[in-house]
Amino acid sequence: DTALSSVRIFVRPSFANFARIELKRKRTPGARRVQFGVSVLVPPGRHYHIFESEQGLTATLLTAPDVPTVEMPEMSINGKQREALEQLCRKRRYNGHFHASHQVSSEGFAIPEQFGKEDEKEPDVDPWAEEPRRLERLRQCYEYDMREMHLCD
Repeated sequence: DTALSSVRIFVRPSFANFARIELKRKRTPGARRVQFGVSVLVPPGRHYHIFESEQGLTATLLTAPDVPTVEMPEMSINGKQREALEQLCRKRRYNGHFHASHQVSSEGFAIPEQFGKEDEKEPDVDPWAEEPRRLERLRQCYEYDMREMHLCD
């Protein structure tokens, strides 16, 4: 919750080995709070995340007050994710809680093979089909240019 435009907010999800994903500021006229958001394709399973705010050289790990949290020992993450998280916590001097997301199911999920309608193929155009008319127009342009251009050495 910040009105400072120099502040950047990130989410660090477990499925990305706690790498930063920047949240974009959403402008809402007349809103009392600033909202940040991003769309992410999330793999199936249970995931964890933490937020990070950055202003200048200062970065801080944060949790939202209205989202369920867990402690690090309770998190069911693989070794690579745990190593990345422990390194992040040491770097940011953080020993708090982390957000736990609901179980993401792959049921009913499919990436479509084609997006939108298939483009209709444009008809082939023969550039020389209108040759006499084209030559006439080119001749008119040439004659106009010759009258209007004044080339000097």
